Amino acid sequence: MSFVTNLKLKTNFNNDIFYCYFETALHKSNYYVVCYSIYNNKQNILITNSLIKLKLKTTEDLKRLSLELISEFLNNCFDIKLNHKLSNPIFIFHNFSYFSSFFILENLGKHDKYLFKFINRENTIYKCNVFLKKDPRFFLTFRDSFLLMQLPLEKFLLLFKITKKFKTFTFDTNLFLNKKNTFNELENTSINNVKLFQEVFDAYKTCISNMFNINLLDNLSLSSLSMDIFRLNFYNKEKYPIEILKGTKEIYVRSSYMGGITDIYKPTLINGYHYDINSLYPYIMMNFDMPVGKGEILTDGNTINLDNFFGFLDVSVIYLSLKKQSDYPCLPVYDPNKGLISPKGIWRGIYFSEELKYAKKQGYIFKIHSGIKFKQGKVFHEFIKVMYEMRLKYKKTPLEGIIKLILNSLYGRFAMQSTDFCTTILDIKDETTLNSLLFFHEIKSIQYLTDKIIVKHNSNPSIEKLNQLKKDNYIDSHTYNLQLSKMNKSNFFNVAIQLASSITSYARIEMHKYKVNQNYNVFYSDTDSLFTDKPLPDSIVSEKDIGKFRLEGKVKEAFFVAPKLYSVLYEDGRKLIKAKGINKGKVDEQDIKDLLFSTK
Repeated sequence: MSFVTNLKLKTNFNNDIFYCYFETALHKSNYYVVCYSIYNNKQNILITNSLIKLKLKTTEDLKRLSLELISEFLNNCFDIKLNHKLSNPIFIFHNFSYFSSFFILENLGKHDKYLFKFINRENTIYKCNVFLKKDPRFFLTFRDSFLLMQLPLEKFLLLFKITKKFKTFTFDTNLFLNKKNTFNELENTSINNVKLFQEVFDAYKTCISNMFNINLLDNLSLSSLSMDIFRLNFYNKEKYPIEILKGTKEIYVRSSYMGGITDIYKPTLINGYHYDINSLYPYIMMNFDMPVGKGEILTDGNTINLDNFFGFLDVSVIYLSLKKQSDYPCLPVYDPNKGLISPKGIWRGIYFSEELKYAKKQGYIFKIHSGIKFKQGKVFHEFIKVMYEMRLKYKKTPLEGIIKLILNSLYGRFAMQSTDFCTTILDIKDETTLNSLLFFHEIKSIQYLTDKIIVKHNSNPSIEKLNQLKKDNYIDSHTYNLQLSKMNKSNFFNVAIQLASSITSYARIEMHKYKVNQNYNVFYSDTDSLFTDKPLPDSIVSEKDIGKFRLEGKVKEAFFVAPKLYSVLYEDGRKLIKAKGINKGKVDEQDIKDLLFSTK
Protein backbone atom coordinates (compact mmCIF):
# COMPACT_ATOMS: atom_id res chain seq x y z
CA MET A 1 0.00 0.00 0.00
CA SER A 2 1.24 3.50 -0.83
CA PHE A 3 0.07 7.06 -0.29
CA VAL A 4 0.44 10.34 -2.14
CA THR A 5 3.72 11.85 -0.99
CA ASN A 6 4.69 15.38 -0.05
CA LEU A 7 6.95 17.09 -2.54
CA LYS A 8 10.40 17.91 -1.21
CA LEU A 9 11.52 21.51 -1.47
CA LYS A 10 14.29 21.99 -4.02
CA THR A 11 16.86 24.73 -3.76
CA ASN A 12 18.56 24.24 -7.13
CA PHE A 13 16.32 25.43 -9.96
CA ASN A 14 19.04 25.49 -12.59
CA ASN A 15 18.29 23.98 -15.97
CA ASP A 16 20.35 24.10 -19.13
CA ILE A 17 17.61 25.52 -21.34
CA PHE A 18 18.10 26.35 -25.00
CA TYR A 19 15.35 28.37 -26.61
CA CYS A 20 14.46 27.34 -30.15
CA TYR A 21 12.53 29.07 -32.88
CA PHE A 22 11.43 27.99 -36.35
CA GLU A 23 10.40 30.51 -38.98
CA THR A 24 8.23 28.85 -41.61
CA ALA A 25 6.92 29.77 -45.05
CA LEU A 26 3.63 28.68 -46.53
CA HIS A 27 3.93 27.36 -50.07
CA LYS A 28 1.17 25.50 -51.92
CA SER A 29 -0.74 24.76 -48.70
CA ASN A 30 2.33 23.30 -46.93
CA TYR A 31 4.60 24.88 -44.31
CA TYR A 32 8.37 24.63 -44.66
CA VAL A 33 11.07 25.59 -42.14
CA VAL A 34 13.16 28.32 -43.78
CA CYS A 35 15.03 29.62 -40.72
CA TYR A 36 15.92 28.44 -37.22
CA SER A 37 17.50 29.96 -34.14
CA ILE A 38 18.92 28.46 -30.93
CA TYR A 39 19.62 30.76 -28.01
CA ASN A 40 20.96 30.65 -24.46
CA ASN A 41 22.31 33.91 -23.08
CA LYS A 42 23.91 32.27 -20.01
CA GLN A 43 26.00 29.99 -22.22
CA ASN A 44 26.51 32.85 -24.68
CA ILE A 45 25.12 30.71 -27.50
CA LEU A 46 23.27 32.09 -30.49
CA ILE A 47 23.00 29.98 -33.64
CA THR A 48 20.83 30.91 -36.56
CA ASN A 49 20.64 29.91 -40.20
CA SER A 50 18.22 30.11 -43.08
CA LEU A 51 17.94 29.28 -46.76
CA ILE A 52 19.78 32.54 -47.47
CA LYS A 53 22.69 30.87 -49.29
CA LEU A 54 20.64 28.29 -51.11
CA LYS A 55 19.09 28.59 -54.53
CA LEU A 56 15.40 27.80 -54.61
CA LYS A 57 13.97 27.05 -58.00
CA THR A 58 11.30 24.40 -57.49
CA THR A 59 9.01 23.10 -54.75
CA GLU A 60 11.17 19.98 -54.55
CA ASP A 61 14.21 22.21 -53.86
CA LEU A 62 12.29 23.87 -51.06
CA LYS A 63 11.20 20.56 -49.52
CA ARG A 64 14.67 19.01 -49.71
CA LEU A 65 16.56 22.06 -48.47
CA SER A 66 14.09 22.64 -45.63
CA LEU A 67 14.70 19.09 -44.40
CA GLU A 68 18.46 19.68 -44.64
CA LEU A 69 18.04 22.84 -42.56
CA ILE A 70 16.23 20.85 -39.85
CA SER A 71 19.00 18.22 -39.95
CA GLU A 72 21.51 21.00 -39.41
CA PHE A 73 19.42 22.25 -36.49
CA LEU A 74 19.47 18.78 -34.86
CA ASN A 75 23.21 18.43 -35.43
CA ASN A 76 23.77 21.78 -33.74
CA CYS A 77 21.67 20.65 -30.77
CA PHE A 78 23.81 17.51 -30.37
CA ASP A 79 26.98 19.59 -30.75
CA ILE A 80 25.83 21.94 -27.98
CA LYS A 81 25.32 19.01 -25.64
CA LEU A 82 28.68 17.44 -26.52
CA ASN A 83 30.83 20.57 -26.63
CA HIS A 84 29.47 21.99 -23.37
CA LYS A 85 29.38 18.58 -21.62
CA LEU A 86 25.76 18.99 -20.57
CA SER A 87 24.00 16.03 -18.95
CA ASN A 88 20.41 16.81 -19.87
CA PRO A 89 19.88 20.07 -21.75
CA ILE A 90 16.31 21.03 -22.60
CA PHE A 91 15.56 22.42 -26.06
CA ILE A 92 12.29 24.25 -25.74
CA PHE A 93 9.86 25.63 -28.31
CA HIS A 94 6.66 27.55 -27.77
CA ASN A 95 4.01 25.29 -29.34
CA PHE A 96 6.32 22.35 -29.95
CA SER A 97 3.47 19.86 -29.48
CA TYR A 98 1.14 21.18 -32.16
CA PHE A 99 3.56 22.69 -34.67
CA SER A 100 7.35 22.49 -34.40
CA SER A 101 7.39 18.78 -33.49
CA PHE A 102 5.91 17.84 -36.87
CA PHE A 103 8.94 19.17 -38.72
CA ILE A 104 11.40 17.45 -36.39
CA LEU A 105 9.59 14.11 -36.42
CA GLU A 106 9.28 14.20 -40.20
CA ASN A 107 13.03 14.76 -40.48
CA LEU A 108 13.89 12.06 -37.94
CA GLY A 109 11.74 9.58 -39.81
CA LYS A 110 13.99 9.95 -42.85
CA HIS A 111 17.22 9.08 -40.98
CA ASP A 112 18.36 5.75 -39.59
CA LYS A 113 20.92 7.24 -37.16
CA TYR A 114 18.26 8.34 -34.66
CA LEU A 115 15.86 6.65 -32.26
CA PHE A 116 13.17 8.74 -30.68
CA LYS A 117 10.36 8.35 -28.20
CA PHE A 118 7.80 10.79 -26.94
CA ILE A 119 5.26 11.08 -24.18
CA ASN A 120 1.87 11.81 -25.67
CA ARG A 121 -1.68 11.77 -24.39
CA GLU A 122 -4.82 12.69 -26.32
CA ASN A 123 -2.85 13.89 -29.37
CA THR A 124 -0.61 16.16 -27.29
CA ILE A 125 3.17 15.61 -27.32
CA TYR A 126 4.48 16.52 -23.87
CA LYS A 127 8.12 15.58 -24.37
CA CYS A 128 10.26 14.13 -27.13
CA ASN A 129 13.63 12.44 -26.60
CA VAL A 130 15.92 11.94 -29.59
CA PHE A 131 18.67 9.31 -29.22
CA LEU A 132 21.74 8.58 -31.28
CA LYS A 133 21.28 5.03 -32.49
CA LYS A 134 24.96 4.20 -32.08
CA ASP A 135 24.84 5.34 -28.44
CA PRO A 136 21.30 5.55 -26.96
CA ARG A 137 22.73 7.04 -23.76
CA PHE A 138 23.35 10.22 -25.74
CA PHE A 139 20.05 12.02 -26.27
CA LEU A 140 18.29 15.36 -26.60
CA THR A 141 15.08 16.46 -24.86
CA PHE A 142 12.55 18.69 -26.61
CA ARG A 143 9.81 20.40 -24.59
CA ASP A 144 6.89 22.77 -25.12
CA SER A 145 6.58 25.98 -23.07
CA PHE A 146 3.01 26.50 -24.31
CA LEU A 147 1.81 23.53 -22.25
CA LEU A 148 3.04 25.38 -19.14
CA MET A 149 1.52 28.73 -20.11
CA GLN A 150 -1.51 27.97 -22.32
CA LEU A 151 -1.28 31.44 -23.86
CA PRO A 152 0.70 33.16 -26.64
CA LEU A 153 3.96 34.70 -25.43
CA GLU A 154 2.75 38.16 -26.50
CA LYS A 155 0.16 38.11 -23.70
CA PHE A 156 2.92 38.22 -21.06
CA LEU A 157 4.85 41.27 -22.31
CA LEU A 158 2.79 43.83 -20.39
CA LEU A 159 2.62 41.67 -17.24
CA PHE A 160 6.41 41.44 -17.02
CA LYS A 161 6.92 45.05 -18.19
CA ILE A 162 8.83 44.03 -21.30
CA THR A 163 8.81 46.85 -23.86
CA LYS A 164 10.19 44.87 -26.80
CA LYS A 165 7.83 43.35 -29.34
CA PHE A 166 7.69 40.09 -31.23
CA LYS A 167 8.19 40.61 -34.94
CA THR A 168 6.38 38.99 -37.84
CA PHE A 169 7.82 38.32 -41.25
CA THR A 170 5.91 38.13 -44.51
CA PHE A 171 7.39 36.53 -47.59
CA ASP A 172 6.79 37.56 -51.15
CA THR A 173 3.79 35.69 -52.54
CA ASN A 174 6.21 33.83 -54.79
CA LEU A 175 8.72 32.39 -52.32
CA PHE A 176 11.32 31.85 -55.04
CA LEU A 177 11.52 35.58 -55.83
CA ASN A 178 12.78 36.49 -52.36
CA LYS A 179 16.28 37.99 -52.44
CA LYS A 180 19.28 37.74 -50.12
CA ASN A 181 18.32 40.86 -48.18
CA THR A 182 14.91 39.25 -47.54
CA PHE A 183 16.58 36.35 -45.76
CA ASN A 184 18.84 38.74 -43.81
CA GLU A 185 15.69 40.40 -42.50
CA LEU A 186 14.23 36.97 -41.80
CA GLU A 187 17.21 35.93 -39.68
CA ASN A 188 17.06 39.22 -37.76
CA THR A 189 13.37 38.58 -37.07
CA SER A 190 14.12 35.05 -35.86
CA ILE A 191 16.92 36.28 -33.56
CA ASN A 192 14.69 38.99 -32.10
CA ASN A 193 11.91 36.49 -31.40
CA VAL A 194 14.05 33.75 -29.89
CA LYS A 195 15.73 36.26 -27.54
CA LEU A 196 12.37 37.66 -26.51
CA PHE A 197 11.09 34.11 -26.01
CA GLN A 198 13.85 33.52 -23.45
CA GLU A 199 13.17 36.84 -21.71
CA VAL A 200 9.44 36.13 -21.35
CA PHE A 201 9.79 32.50 -20.29
CA ASP A 202 12.57 33.24 -17.80
CA ALA A 203 10.37 35.93 -16.23
CA TYR A 204 7.47 33.47 -16.08
CA LYS A 205 9.67 30.75 -14.52
CA THR A 206 10.87 33.22 -11.89
CA CYS A 207 7.30 34.30 -11.18
CA ILE A 208 6.16 30.69 -10.59
CA SER A 209 9.25 30.04 -8.45
CA ASN A 210 8.60 33.11 -6.29
CA MET A 211 4.92 32.30 -5.85
CA PHE A 212 5.16 28.55 -5.13
CA ASN A 213 8.84 27.54 -4.66
CA ILE A 214 8.43 25.29 -7.71
CA ASN A 215 10.79 24.68 -10.60
CA LEU A 216 8.44 25.11 -13.54
CA LEU A 217 10.38 22.75 -15.81
CA ASP A 218 10.00 19.85 -13.38
CA ASN A 219 6.50 19.67 -14.87
CA LEU A 220 5.24 18.85 -18.34
CA SER A 221 1.91 20.68 -18.06
CA LEU A 222 -0.13 23.01 -15.89
CA SER A 223 -2.02 20.06 -14.41
CA SER A 224 1.22 18.47 -13.17
CA LEU A 225 2.29 21.91 -11.88
CA SER A 226 -1.00 22.09 -9.97
CA MET A 227 -0.26 18.73 -8.34
CA ASP A 228 3.25 19.83 -7.32
CA ILE A 229 1.96 23.09 -5.84
CA PHE A 230 -0.56 21.13 -3.76
CA ARG A 231 1.94 18.48 -2.61
CA LEU A 232 4.64 21.00 -1.69
CA ASN A 233 2.61 23.76 -0.06
CA PHE A 234 -0.76 22.40 1.08
CA TYR A 235 -0.88 18.61 1.44
CA ASN A 236 -1.03 17.43 5.07
CA LYS A 237 -0.09 13.76 4.78
CA GLU A 238 -0.12 13.20 8.53
CA LYS A 239 -3.67 14.50 8.98
CA TYR A 240 -5.23 13.49 5.65
CA PRO A 241 -3.17 10.72 3.99
CA ILE A 242 -4.35 9.96 0.45
CA GLU A 243 -4.07 6.33 -0.61
CA ILE A 244 -2.90 5.50 -4.14
CA LEU A 245 -5.37 2.75 -5.03
CA LYS A 246 -4.09 -0.22 -7.01
CA GLY A 247 -5.42 -3.48 -8.42
CA THR A 248 -9.01 -4.42 -7.61
CA LYS A 249 -9.51 -1.42 -5.31
CA GLU A 250 -8.55 0.98 -8.11
CA ILE A 251 -10.78 -0.79 -10.63
CA TYR A 252 -13.69 -0.83 -8.16
CA VAL A 253 -13.55 2.90 -7.39
CA ARG A 254 -12.77 3.93 -10.97
CA SER A 255 -16.08 2.33 -11.98
CA SER A 256 -17.80 5.07 -9.95
CA TYR A 257 -15.97 7.92 -11.70
CA MET A 258 -18.29 9.87 -14.01
CA GLY A 259 -18.36 13.49 -15.12
CA GLY A 260 -21.13 16.06 -15.27
CA ILE A 261 -24.56 15.41 -16.72
CA THR A 262 -25.94 17.38 -19.67
CA ASP A 263 -29.74 17.34 -20.03
CA ILE A 264 -32.33 18.98 -22.25
CA TYR A 265 -35.68 19.36 -20.55
CA LYS A 266 -37.38 21.76 -22.98
CA PRO A 267 -35.85 22.48 -26.42
CA THR A 268 -36.92 26.12 -26.85
CA LEU A 269 -36.40 28.98 -24.39
CA ILE A 270 -37.86 32.43 -25.06
CA ASN A 271 -37.02 35.29 -22.68
CA GLY A 272 -34.95 33.44 -20.10
CA TYR A 273 -31.64 33.42 -18.23
CA HIS A 274 -28.27 31.72 -18.66
CA TYR A 275 -26.15 31.06 -15.53
CA ASP A 276 -22.74 29.46 -14.90
CA ILE A 277 -21.33 28.51 -11.49
CA ASN A 278 -18.11 30.23 -10.46
CA SER A 279 -15.50 27.43 -10.21
CA LEU A 280 -17.81 24.54 -9.35
CA TYR A 281 -15.15 21.85 -8.84
CA PRO A 282 -12.85 24.08 -6.75
CA TYR A 283 -15.89 25.07 -4.66
CA ILE A 284 -16.63 21.38 -4.01
CA MET A 285 -12.99 20.67 -3.16
CA MET A 286 -12.86 23.53 -0.66
CA ASN A 287 -16.10 22.80 1.19
CA PHE A 288 -16.76 19.05 1.16
CA ASP A 289 -15.17 16.05 2.87
CA MET A 290 -12.98 13.81 0.72
CA PRO A 291 -12.11 10.09 1.13
CA VAL A 292 -8.79 9.84 3.02
CA GLY A 293 -6.76 7.16 4.75
CA LYS A 294 -6.64 3.48 3.87
CA GLY A 295 -9.69 2.17 2.04
CA GLU A 296 -11.23 -0.75 3.93
CA ILE A 297 -12.84 -3.44 1.74
CA LEU A 298 -16.20 -4.72 3.01
CA THR A 299 -17.51 -7.77 1.14
CA ASP A 300 -20.78 -8.34 3.02
CA GLY A 301 -23.29 -5.72 1.96
CA ASN A 302 -25.76 -6.81 4.63
CA THR A 303 -23.45 -5.36 7.31
CA ILE A 304 -23.28 -1.92 5.69
CA ASN A 305 -25.58 0.89 6.77
CA LEU A 306 -25.65 3.61 4.09
CA ASP A 307 -26.57 6.34 6.58
CA ASN A 308 -23.27 6.08 8.52
CA PHE A 309 -21.01 4.90 5.67
CA PHE A 310 -18.46 7.05 3.79
CA GLY A 311 -16.83 5.62 0.69
CA PHE A 312 -17.91 3.68 -2.38
CA LEU A 313 -20.65 1.08 -2.73
CA ASP A 314 -21.68 -1.56 -5.24
CA VAL A 315 -25.49 -1.38 -5.27
CA SER A 316 -28.54 -2.61 -7.12
CA VAL A 317 -30.76 0.42 -7.87
CA ILE A 318 -34.52 0.74 -8.21
CA TYR A 319 -36.03 4.06 -9.30
CA LEU A 320 -39.64 4.08 -10.52
CA SER A 321 -40.87 7.24 -8.77
CA LEU A 322 -43.88 9.11 -10.15
CA LYS A 323 -43.31 12.16 -7.97
CA LYS A 324 -42.75 15.63 -9.47
CA GLN A 325 -38.98 15.49 -8.83
CA SER A 326 -38.77 12.32 -10.94
CA ASP A 327 -38.76 14.67 -13.94
CA TYR A 328 -35.17 15.30 -12.87
CA PRO A 329 -33.58 11.90 -12.00
CA CYS A 330 -30.23 12.36 -10.29
CA LEU A 331 -28.26 9.09 -10.35
CA PRO A 332 -26.09 8.73 -13.47
CA VAL A 333 -25.49 5.70 -15.66
CA TYR A 334 -23.06 5.51 -18.57
CA ASP A 335 -24.75 4.50 -21.82
CA PRO A 336 -22.27 3.58 -24.61
CA ASN A 337 -24.51 5.24 -27.23
CA LYS A 338 -25.88 8.24 -25.33
CA GLY A 339 -23.11 8.97 -22.85
CA LEU A 340 -24.02 9.87 -19.26
CA ILE A 341 -27.77 9.64 -18.59
CA SER A 342 -30.04 9.62 -15.52
CA PRO A 343 -32.63 6.90 -16.18
CA LYS A 344 -35.55 5.35 -14.38
CA GLY A 345 -35.64 1.59 -13.94
CA ILE A 346 -33.52 -1.12 -12.32
CA TRP A 347 -29.75 -1.49 -12.67
CA ARG A 348 -26.54 -2.13 -10.77
CA GLY A 349 -23.52 0.13 -10.35
CA ILE A 350 -20.80 1.51 -8.08
CA TYR A 351 -21.34 4.98 -6.59
CA PHE A 352 -19.95 7.40 -4.02
CA SER A 353 -21.89 7.05 -0.77
CA GLU A 354 -22.87 10.74 -0.53
CA GLU A 355 -24.52 10.61 -3.95
CA LEU A 356 -26.47 7.51 -2.86
CA LYS A 357 -27.61 9.26 0.33
CA TYR A 358 -28.87 12.19 -1.74
CA ALA A 359 -30.56 9.86 -4.25
CA LYS A 360 -32.27 8.01 -1.40
CA LYS A 361 -34.01 11.27 -0.43
CA GLN A 362 -35.23 11.56 -4.04
CA GLY A 363 -36.97 8.17 -3.85
CA TYR A 364 -34.25 5.75 -4.99
CA ILE A 365 -34.09 2.29 -3.36
CA PHE A 366 -30.83 0.33 -2.98
CA LYS A 367 -29.57 -3.13 -2.16
CA ILE A 368 -25.91 -2.96 -1.06
CA HIS A 369 -23.55 -5.75 -2.21
CA SER A 370 -20.12 -4.52 -1.06
CA GLY A 371 -18.13 -1.38 -0.36
CA ILE A 372 -14.79 0.32 0.26
CA LYS A 373 -14.90 2.51 3.36
CA PHE A 374 -12.72 5.60 3.91
CA LYS A 375 -12.21 8.20 6.57
CA GLN A 376 -13.14 11.73 5.61
CA GLY A 377 -11.58 15.19 5.70
CA LYS A 378 -11.35 18.54 3.91
CA VAL A 379 -8.11 17.90 2.06
CA PHE A 380 -8.16 20.86 -0.33
CA HIS A 381 -9.67 23.72 1.67
CA GLU A 382 -6.51 25.80 2.10
CA PHE A 383 -5.24 25.11 -1.42
CA ILE A 384 -8.46 26.33 -3.04
CA LYS A 385 -8.84 29.30 -0.69
CA VAL A 386 -5.34 30.61 -1.38
CA MET A 387 -5.43 29.95 -5.13
CA TYR A 388 -8.84 31.54 -5.59
CA GLU A 389 -7.74 34.68 -3.72
CA MET A 390 -4.65 34.74 -5.92
CA ARG A 391 -6.82 34.47 -9.03
CA LEU A 392 -8.85 37.52 -7.95
CA LYS A 393 -5.62 39.40 -7.22
CA TYR A 394 -4.35 38.87 -10.78
CA LYS A 395 -7.72 39.44 -12.45
CA LYS A 396 -7.52 40.61 -16.08
CA THR A 397 -3.88 39.54 -16.40
CA PRO A 398 -2.49 36.38 -18.05
CA LEU A 399 -1.84 34.94 -14.58
CA GLU A 400 -5.57 34.90 -13.86
CA GLY A 401 -6.11 32.37 -16.65
CA ILE A 402 -3.14 30.27 -15.53
CA ILE A 403 -4.26 30.19 -11.90
CA LYS A 404 -7.77 29.27 -13.06
CA LEU A 405 -6.33 26.30 -14.96
CA ILE A 406 -4.28 25.29 -11.91
CA LEU A 407 -7.45 25.47 -9.80
CA ASN A 408 -9.56 23.42 -12.20
CA SER A 409 -7.02 20.80 -13.28
CA LEU A 410 -5.94 19.37 -9.92
CA TYR A 411 -8.98 17.12 -9.49
CA GLY A 412 -8.48 15.63 -12.95
CA ARG A 413 -4.84 14.92 -12.16
CA PHE A 414 -5.98 12.55 -9.41
CA ALA A 415 -8.08 10.69 -11.99
CA MET A 416 -5.18 9.89 -14.33
CA GLN A 417 -4.34 6.30 -15.12
CA SER A 418 -1.31 5.26 -13.07
CA THR A 419 0.38 3.75 -16.12
CA ASP A 420 2.57 6.14 -18.09
CA PHE A 421 2.75 5.21 -21.77
CA CYS A 422 5.15 6.63 -24.32
CA THR A 423 5.69 6.10 -28.04
CA THR A 424 8.88 4.79 -29.66
CA ILE A 425 9.43 4.93 -33.42
CA LEU A 426 11.88 2.34 -34.74
CA ASP A 427 13.46 1.48 -38.04
CA ILE A 428 11.68 -1.53 -39.56
CA LYS A 429 14.94 -3.53 -39.34
CA ASP A 430 15.64 -2.71 -35.68
CA GLU A 431 14.62 -6.09 -34.26
CA THR A 432 16.90 -5.76 -31.23
CA THR A 433 15.13 -2.73 -29.78
CA LEU A 434 11.71 -4.08 -30.74
CA ASN A 435 12.38 -7.40 -29.03
CA SER A 436 13.63 -5.62 -25.91
CA LEU A 437 10.40 -3.61 -25.72
CA LEU A 438 8.26 -6.72 -26.25
CA PHE A 439 10.28 -8.67 -23.70
CA PHE A 440 10.39 -6.16 -20.83
CA HIS A 441 7.55 -3.64 -21.30
CA GLU A 442 3.78 -3.62 -21.30
CA ILE A 443 2.74 -2.96 -24.90
CA LYS A 444 -0.40 -1.00 -25.75
CA SER A 445 -0.18 -1.01 -29.56
CA ILE A 446 2.16 -1.73 -32.47
CA GLN A 447 1.79 -0.16 -35.90
CA TYR A 448 3.88 -1.22 -38.91
CA LEU A 449 4.58 1.37 -41.61
CA THR A 450 6.60 1.02 -44.81
CA ASP A 451 9.97 1.58 -43.15
CA LYS A 452 9.08 2.26 -39.50
CA ILE A 453 7.50 0.57 -36.50
CA ILE A 454 5.49 2.68 -34.01
CA VAL A 455 5.30 1.08 -30.56
CA LYS A 456 3.21 2.53 -27.74
CA HIS A 457 4.39 1.06 -24.46
CA ASN A 458 4.81 1.61 -20.74
CA SER A 459 7.81 3.91 -20.30
CA ASN A 460 9.02 1.75 -17.40
CA PRO A 461 9.87 -1.95 -17.69
CA SER A 462 7.09 -4.14 -16.29
CA ILE A 463 7.96 -5.39 -12.79
CA GLU A 464 5.56 -8.30 -13.27
CA LYS A 465 7.30 -9.35 -16.49
CA LEU A 466 10.76 -8.98 -14.98
CA ASN A 467 9.86 -11.08 -11.95
CA GLN A 468 8.36 -13.82 -14.10
CA LEU A 469 11.31 -13.86 -16.51
CA LYS A 470 13.75 -14.14 -13.62
CA LYS A 471 11.65 -16.84 -11.94
CA ASP A 472 11.61 -18.88 -15.15
CA ASN A 473 15.38 -18.35 -15.64
CA TYR A 474 14.93 -16.49 -18.94
CA ILE A 475 17.09 -13.64 -17.62
CA ASP A 476 19.95 -13.55 -15.13
CA SER A 477 20.36 -11.25 -12.12
CA HIS A 478 22.53 -8.82 -14.07
CA THR A 479 19.85 -8.28 -16.75
CA TYR A 480 17.15 -8.10 -14.10
CA ASN A 481 19.00 -5.39 -12.15
CA LEU A 482 19.89 -3.54 -15.35
CA GLN A 483 16.21 -3.27 -16.29
CA LEU A 484 15.26 -2.22 -12.77
CA SER A 485 17.80 0.58 -12.98
CA LYS A 486 15.86 1.98 -15.94
CA MET A 487 12.78 2.52 -13.82
CA ASN A 488 11.83 6.17 -13.71
CA LYS A 489 10.34 6.58 -10.25
CA SER A 490 8.75 9.89 -11.23
CA ASN A 491 6.43 7.97 -13.55
CA PHE A 492 4.64 6.42 -10.57
CA PHE A 493 1.98 9.08 -10.44
CA ASN A 494 0.43 10.41 -7.27
CA VAL A 495 -3.05 9.47 -8.42
CA ALA A 496 -6.11 8.87 -6.26
CA ILE A 497 -9.25 8.10 -8.24
CA GLN A 498 -11.36 8.20 -5.05
CA LEU A 499 -10.81 11.96 -4.84
CA ALA A 500 -11.77 12.66 -8.46
CA SER A 501 -14.86 10.46 -8.23
CA SER A 502 -16.09 12.08 -5.00
CA ILE A 503 -15.57 15.60 -6.43
CA THR A 504 -17.64 14.92 -9.57
CA SER A 505 -20.30 13.17 -7.46
CA TYR A 506 -20.64 16.15 -5.11
CA ALA A 507 -20.83 18.46 -8.16
CA ARG A 508 -23.72 16.47 -9.63
CA ILE A 509 -25.54 16.66 -6.28
CA GLU A 510 -24.99 20.42 -6.11
CA MET A 511 -26.35 20.98 -9.63
CA HIS A 512 -29.35 18.71 -9.05
CA LYS A 513 -30.47 20.77 -6.04
CA TYR A 514 -31.04 23.72 -8.37
CA LYS A 515 -32.86 21.65 -11.00
CA VAL A 516 -35.66 20.61 -8.63
CA ASN A 517 -36.32 24.13 -7.30
CA GLN A 518 -40.05 24.90 -7.77
CA ASN A 519 -39.56 28.66 -8.29
CA TYR A 520 -38.34 28.35 -11.88
CA ASN A 521 -38.15 25.86 -14.74
CA VAL A 522 -34.87 24.49 -16.09
CA PHE A 523 -34.70 24.14 -19.87
CA TYR A 524 -31.10 22.95 -20.28
CA SER A 525 -28.35 22.03 -17.81
CA ASP A 526 -24.68 21.26 -18.22
CA THR A 527 -21.91 20.29 -15.79
CA ASP A 528 -21.94 23.76 -14.24
CA SER A 529 -24.59 25.81 -16.07
CA LEU A 530 -28.36 26.32 -16.22
CA PHE A 531 -30.83 27.90 -18.63
CA THR A 532 -34.01 28.97 -16.78
CA ASP A 533 -37.22 30.86 -17.49
CA LYS A 534 -36.94 33.01 -14.32
CA PRO A 535 -34.01 34.63 -12.48
CA LEU A 536 -32.30 32.71 -9.69
CA PRO A 537 -32.54 34.11 -6.14
CA ASP A 538 -30.08 36.94 -5.44
CA SER A 539 -28.65 34.95 -2.52
CA ILE A 540 -27.02 32.43 -4.87
CA VAL A 541 -25.89 34.86 -7.60
CA SER A 542 -22.53 36.65 -7.60
CA GLU A 543 -20.03 37.75 -10.23
CA LYS A 544 -17.03 36.52 -8.24
CA ASP A 545 -17.98 34.44 -5.16
CA ILE A 546 -16.82 30.85 -5.57
CA GLY A 547 -19.68 28.36 -5.82
CA LYS A 548 -22.33 30.95 -6.68
CA PHE A 549 -24.01 31.45 -10.05
CA ARG A 550 -22.84 34.12 -12.45
CA LEU A 551 -25.37 35.55 -14.90
CA GLU A 552 -23.94 35.00 -18.39
CA GLY A 553 -26.79 36.90 -19.97
CA LYS A 554 -30.50 37.42 -20.40
CA VAL A 555 -31.70 35.16 -23.18
CA LYS A 556 -33.90 36.43 -26.01
CA GLU A 557 -34.13 32.97 -27.57
CA ALA A 558 -32.28 29.68 -27.24
CA PHE A 559 -32.65 26.38 -29.10
CA PHE A 560 -31.34 23.10 -27.69
CA VAL A 561 -30.94 20.21 -30.14
CA ALA A 562 -28.73 17.82 -28.18
CA PRO A 563 -26.16 17.90 -25.38
CA LYS A 564 -23.46 20.43 -26.31
CA LEU A 565 -25.41 21.39 -29.46
CA TYR A 566 -27.39 24.61 -29.13
CA SER A 567 -27.64 28.29 -30.06
CA VAL A 568 -28.34 31.32 -27.88
CA LEU A 569 -29.29 34.89 -28.80
CA TYR A 570 -28.93 37.23 -25.82
CA GLU A 571 -30.95 40.40 -25.30
CA ASP A 572 -27.82 42.53 -25.80
CA GLY A 573 -27.28 41.04 -29.27
CA ARG A 574 -24.51 38.59 -28.39
CA LYS A 575 -24.71 35.13 -29.93
CA LEU A 576 -23.45 31.78 -28.63
CA ILE A 577 -23.18 28.62 -30.71
CA LYS A 578 -22.20 25.34 -29.04
CA ALA A 579 -21.46 22.43 -31.36
CA LYS A 580 -19.08 19.99 -29.69
CA GLY A 581 -16.86 18.12 -32.15
CA ILE A 582 -17.54 20.55 -35.01
CA ASN A 583 -15.04 23.22 -36.04
CA LYS A 584 -15.91 26.71 -34.91
CA GLY A 585 -17.82 28.68 -37.54
CA LYS A 586 -19.11 25.60 -39.36
CA VAL A 587 -22.52 25.76 -37.63
CA ASP A 588 -24.70 28.86 -37.25
CA GLU A 589 -27.99 29.59 -35.48
CA GLN A 590 -30.03 28.76 -38.58
CA ASP A 591 -28.42 25.32 -38.75
CA ILE A 592 -29.44 24.73 -35.12
CA LYS A 593 -33.03 25.77 -35.85
CA ASP A 594 -33.16 23.59 -38.96
CA LEU A 595 -31.97 20.60 -36.96
CA LEU A 596 -34.50 21.24 -34.20
CA PHE A 597 -37.54 21.92 -36.36
CA SER A 598 -36.77 19.64 -39.29
CA THR A 599 -39.63 17.30 -40.10
CA LYS A 600 -37.35 14.90 -42.01
